Amino acid sequence: MSRVYRSIDVARACNIHVNTLRFYERIGLISTVPREKNNYRRFDTRHLFQVRMIRLLYDGEWPGRALRNQARQIIVAMKEWDLRKADAALADYRRIVETEHQNAAAASELLRDWYGPKRLRRNEDENEYTMRAVAGMLLITTESIRNWERNGLVTIPRRGPNNKRYLTEDELNRLRIIAVLRKAGHSLSVIHRSVHRLREDGVEKAVGTFHNPDQLELLSSGDHYIEVLQNAEENALRAAEMLAQARSIS
Repeated sequence: MSRVYRSIDVARACNIHVNTLRFYERIGLISTVPREKNNYRRFDTRHLFQVRMIRLLYDGEWPGRALRNQARQIIVAMKEWDLRKADAALADYRRIVETEHQNAAAASELLRDWYGPKRLRRNEDENEYTMRAVAGMLLITTESIRNWERNGLVTIPRRGPNNKRYLTEDELNRLRIIAVLRKAGHSLSVIHRSVHRLREDGVEKAVGTFHNPDQLELLSSGDHYIEVLQNAEENALRAAEMLAQARSIS
């Protein structure tokens, strides 16, 4: 049988302030909370699981739009108490984590090699990709790519007999780096300055553009984002355990 909880009970159990709990209710992250005759809220065990899932999936640093949007799908399924739907959304969440991890690992390696012996260079025989295909590979939008091009972070020329916009491995690698730097929290202006100085002056001066001591260094951003993703994967495992527990009260 589901227990009845007061607002303060749920807040204490989830280690949050009562106002945070009310905020979740107000913006619709949890299911409707009935009221008693005295207008006090009556939370139940399902609400407790819903709030715990919110805290778990929104824990830690910003993991990127794709993961945050997918976390939202899990939270919506929990709000509807559709545990099968929540399981499917969680499986997709973990697949996104794996894809992001692969991209971050590749970007981290590219950052180290960018100004070394393996410096990025054009290979005439390399593959070419459409903008949509690259966006799917990097879990970003085509508009993000266009925005980065408008800001001078990458150039995507028109190629082939049809004069269409295709990206080579070189441009894909640069976009992979930019995507990870963005997901690691760097602004476009910081990335632009650092990438420009990296091309012109080398690693030491590029890193020097990160004048704010709170900013991550350029060359460690890929590694840092991997740590963020590892935290997301650990939270996904806890979310799976939570869903298994939730089935016992369904």
